[in-house]
Amino acid sequence: MRASTRYFVAVVLSFAVGFYSAWVMLPAISGAPLEAGDYVVLINDRDYYDAVYRAISDAAVSVHIVMYEIVWYDYDNEVMSLVHLLGSKAESGVEVRVILEYDGDNTSFISENNMKVKEYLENRGAEVLLDSPSVRTHDKLIIVDGKVVIVGSTNWSQSALNKNHEAAVLISDEDVAALYEDYFNSLWNSLTTA
Repeated sequence: MRASTRYFVAVVLSFAVGFYSAWVMLPAISGAPLEAGDYVVLINDRDYYDAVYRAISDAAVSVHIVMYEIVWYDYDNEVMSLVHLLGSKAESGVEVRVILEYDGDNTSFISENNMKVKEYLENRGAEVLLDSPSVRTHDKLIIVDGKVVIVGSTNWSQSALNKNHEAAVLISDEDVAALYEDYFNSLWNSLTTA
């Protein structure tokens, strides 16, 4: 067998074993078994923007996000494209709810950017809450229509989208999404009743 053929076979087997492991292990981890039609997609590095843009574009009912950092830029780029898409979805009647990190210091880089994003989105009909300064919200979580979850390490910054090594997964499964909706709602309710 030629070296290139062996390499190809090794890569295919690695992917097959990886996807099989994810398919077998995800139910044990999440408590929600995957059923026919459900799937998990790995979203690494530069694949994140396209996957998130598609998922939010397809939203018909709701987009719920918990994000540590959304950097506000005064020029067009992938991050601002996602922010504008959220605003458009809110204006079209999709429920857009976002929870952002807030450290209590309006002049810190993260809080300053998140406050600008909050103002922009609220002016377009989205609901945006800042977390309590007593806790760090470090999530990077997106739930679309109670069916699709994207969770991983990626903040919404040009560095994260274009330079950093980042890992995330897209999970299309209503049972898994329901678990994350419960988590999102517990955070949301804790901030609205505080």
